[in-house]
Amino acid sequence: MSANLQLTLALPGLLWPHREISLPAFHLSALDKLRQWGKFHPRPSNREHFYRQYLWQGSWLKLAQSQLGLLQHQPSIIAIPTSQQAGLHHIHCRSGRALALTQAEAENFCRVLNEWFAQENWLFHVVQPDLWLLTMPQALQFNAPSVLELNNLLDDTVKPSGRDAPRLLKYQTELQMLLYQHPLNQTRCANGKIPINAIWFEPDIIGNADGRELYSNCSWANAAKPFPPDYASLSAQINTQKSVVLFSDDFCHAAIQADSIAYQHLLQYWEQHWWQPLMHALKCRQIQQLNISTDGTLGGVLSVRKPLISPFWRNKASFNGMML
Repeated sequence: MSANLQLTLALPGLLWPHREISLPAFHLSALDKLRQWGKFHPRPSNREHFYRQYLWQGSWLKLAQSQLGLLQHQPSIIAIPTSQQAGLHHIHCRSGRALALTQAEAENFCRVLNEWFAQENWLFHVVQPDLWLLTMPQALQFNAPSVLELNNLLDDTVKPSGRDAPRLLKYQTELQMLLYQHPLNQTRCANGKIPINAIWFEPDIIGNADGRELYSNCSWANAAKPFPPDYASLSAQINTQKSVVLFSDDFCHAAIQADSIAYQHLLQYWEQHWWQPLMHALKCRQIQQLNISTDGTLGGVLSVRKPLISPFWRNKASFNGMML
């Protein structure tokens, strides 16, 4: 691997979101060493902006249309399958990899929806198993928050607005009735999977990624290589001077963000498979600079280079999940 490699590791959700819940003690010596070597640059960012910054450039809809071989002037919106469960004050909403949707399941769901909307000439297309495109004869005018900003929760304040919002809300209600105990969901539940019982609609999202080589396990990523399981796998693939972005949404899963023990276990996995080998690569000058980036109100970028003299004066406290 080139000594001039600059590596950006983008980890949305890395910081523990529940300030009121105490966390167990962490033992992340490699991450703490990287924090001591590095300088933190605060850059608060919401989840949607963070994804747009790294995962695609330009119109997400146009990129999806191109991927599917559709005409780019075809009116379309983003359609996201979700699993919703009513709580005391909110509706818990899960999407993305938490759904464990297969390609075949996604195609079957879209086939059911296309039959339902046949008179409207609405067509659902699978971009990724957990991320779909909806095309229609005429464009809809509406605004809606991105599913990336929902934080797994819905309430009365989270709904579409604009001229066609009532129409979308009507269809969302009808789709919930259609999907409730549909045979496809009965099969999913029999296989231990959560049901797909709602669809979230949102307009286009414009990304501003800078075109660096991207590795990601996120459905929103465009033209990304598969995210490697560990640093050793990455180093075997990169052997030229370049700048690389690694984007993992591992920490965004609802099960991780709601369970402090699961969060700790994931941090330990990253300590073993990423922080330790990255620290060693910096020591050996295999990496020139490492940037660790995360989102949230306390988010920002930790820029790390191997110092000539250990910065003993930066006696940072151990990572506690609250800030880099």
